[in-house]
Amino acid sequence: MKVVFINHHLFQDGDTYGLIYALVLNQALKVEALRLGLFWINDDLYQPGVNGASQEVRDYTRKVQTRLGYFESFGQFGPQVVLARCRFSDAVDVVEYEAGDNELLITANKTLFKDNPRLVSLFLTGEENDPSLWLKELDARLDARVKVDAGSLAYAANALEVSLAELPSPKDLERLRNYLKVHSSYSSDSLCYLVRGLGPSTRTAFKALVARTFGFERDDELYFAYISKSTDYVRQCITVKGFAAVADALRKAVLRCTQAYTEDNRTFIRTFMAGLIAHKDPVARLGVPSKPPVVQLGVPSKKAPEPILLLFWIRGAKKDEESAILGTYEQDGSGKAPSVGKPQHHTNVTLYKQVRHMVKELSVQTGVPILFVPIGDELVEDFGTTVTDASRSVALSRTALEHAALVLGISLTQRPSHEEYTRLCMYLRAHYGYDASQVEMLLELRSGFKKGAKDHNLIRFFEREPFRNRPMGAQINFLLQLASQYRVVQVGMRSGSMERLMYLGVPTIYFDRTKPLPDLPNPVGAARIKQLCLFEGDSLTELMDYFMRCDAALNSPNPIKGYPLFFQIENRDTGFLKYSSVSENRVNKMIEKLAEHHLRDYNQLKHKIVQKGFLSSPGFNELRRNLLKLGGLVDAEEQKMLFMLWFTMFVYPRYSALLNADAPRVGGAPQRSSSFQTRLNFHRTLRELEIHTKRKERSDRKKGGGSSGTSTSTATASPPSSSASSSSSSSSGMGGRGGGAAVPLPVAVGYQVNDLIRVDYMVAYDVVGRITGINGNLVTMRIDHCYRPNTLTEVEDAEARFLIGKSMDWNKGDILRKEP
Repeated sequence: MKVVFINHHLFQDGDTYGLIYALVLNQALKVEALRLGLFWINDDLYQPGVNGASQEVRDYTRKVQTRLGYFESFGQFGPQVVLARCRFSDAVDVVEYEAGDNELLITANKTLFKDNPRLVSLFLTGEENDPSLWLKELDARLDARVKVDAGSLAYAANALEVSLAELPSPKDLERLRNYLKVHSSYSSDSLCYLVRGLGPSTRTAFKALVARTFGFERDDELYFAYISKSTDYVRQCITVKGFAAVADALRKAVLRCTQAYTEDNRTFIRTFMAGLIAHKDPVARLGVPSKPPVVQLGVPSKKAPEPILLLFWIRGAKKDEESAILGTYEQDGSGKAPSVGKPQHHTNVTLYKQVRHMVKELSVQTGVPILFVPIGDELVEDFGTTVTDASRSVALSRTALEHAALVLGISLTQRPSHEEYTRLCMYLRAHYGYDASQVEMLLELRSGFKKGAKDHNLIRFFEREPFRNRPMGAQINFLLQLASQYRVVQVGMRSGSMERLMYLGVPTIYFDRTKPLPDLPNPVGAARIKQLCLFEGDSLTELMDYFMRCDAALNSPNPIKGYPLFFQIENRDTGFLKYSSVSENRVNKMIEKLAEHHLRDYNQLKHKIVQKGFLSSPGFNELRRNLLKLGGLVDAEEQKMLFMLWFTMFVYPRYSALLNADAPRVGGAPQRSSSFQTRLNFHRTLRELEIHTKRKERSDRKKGGGSSGTSTSTATASPPSSSASSSSSSSSGMGGRGGGAAVPLPVAVGYQVNDLIRVDYMVAYDVVGRITGINGNLVTMRIDHCYRPNTLTEVEDAEARFLIGKSMDWNKGDILRKEP
């Protein structure tokens, strides 16, 4: 029987649920052989119950016990998770080990392994994310330290009846050293490392020990693996059983293992959802009553579409990571800087505001209420100016402002509301003589942006009742209960928090960079999780092809070989600007210089734009493309994300049914026609036309007739009437407004300078103009007209007038067609 031990470390917090789910699926579905988790810890620091332990020991012990609580919540610690307890001492030449009760006890050389269990696991198992270089260097160093010739060692081994066919035990190695000390001229230092090829021999012997300890007859049945193997196993289960069976098995396991938290979580959900809808009242803003029938237990009114909860996961930088990224840390004696962590995975204000605005527009267009709910870490972005800096400009002391805020009970950690601002102005005018302009300047410049915990969001929800001081199982039970009672979609940085819910079947869109770039560090772990995405294309055309395949697959009895509503959005920089490049040609050169050399000034500028609501103003378009996209989504990715969200809303009822959701879904599909539906219908028409044309060509060839001229003429033949009528009937675009004649089907052609082309611009317009330049896959177009999507109905609002005459770059894949 093949057995795989998957290495797991304390720093791999986000990967823990991937391992837990792999272990759960192994028990539930038995797709392949048994798999075990091997959890490597520093036993010098893990000292539970020790009186008088240092703060470092207490912190480390707490972290390990928290991690073990993850596994215990699912009944995995013991039967399928084994502790590898590493101790470090220079009294050991390299490494020694023995088996304990469901654990391995390892002592490693302190200098060689730097008190790092990760290096010990790499040496003993050979498995890591990229193990070759360090492991080869260590093996070479050990071989270089062998001073005893092979003949002398063989003679001593024969005399002591010690086998050298495998790595001798620590006891036999010590006997060999003592023999050689007495009977040879080798010095004590020369006898520390006796066996050449010590690294490979140690790994072979360690594997044999683990096999014997856990009752496997042959050690060639046992394998070690890096944490990515857990994702491989989940994917294998999906391939064999289908995504619905996998998600169903995991949901049942989660509910079974965490049932102790169910009632408290249901109470929390009822209270939270009532407060959320009362605060946001999104249904009323769409002109639909939002009375209790919409709120109670997630059961919608017959007259209103069911609200969608969009969980926007915020992933923040820890204090030491932030100081490392921004260079604000103080050098210690070693000169070592703190770790930057993964800046590309940290949320910034620009991206947060951009997505929130996109969701709002999508809700209005489709007629489906979408509740935007921040969840996870606080979103904090320091724009560089302190209260003290501003005080010098406006002659207003920091003490005066803070005293006024204290007296009035107003928090200065976030921007005051209009009512709070008015009260501050009145107090400071009455007691200090400062006018409103001075107060306004101070508050505009003072700190930055902070999205903190509120009753109506889920920021730092894990610190609230009923989650505080409870295992991770309480949180995942809550998230699954929420997704079972409501239509939940999640968006955010790629993280373990999002992955654990995605595995349970919750539609997910995550931001990550999967492609290497010359000016940014290579992505880590991106390829592993993207294995589970069915859609792996780059263009909007490929995305719509995928939608068609997914729609057909959801109507098929055959299992889908992946998660059909799991998408990745490619983003160059989702984190701190200083960690990104701003060298793209389309970026204004002045802004490029400002951002590169004066981070504080740039962030102040961005702060003012964000705070003043410019992201949602009609004049936002060109500036967004030239400036704010540095921390947000470029046009192509924004287009794809909008279509992903729309498609998720559209197919959710059938998706939920496949996952055996607790309650039936009502009103899942958007109630209004939209530019998304129009575009997809038009795309389907083109694809059916292509199929029709190819079939006609094959038929002509079989008859011995047909020619290139005949083929060309058939390219404009009518496809099946159902699709054609669907396309034309939906051609009204935004919510059925502004009808017009549908644009005739085009003939597929290449593009040249001066061609008149049509491009899908965001969700509201198609833009038409002449090509002024072509550079590889980029086409520059000067906009001459703005039309309703897929029509010849001209748009004449303020935004459209702003676009006329502007030149923009587009990927060729974004071009709808060449205009006649």
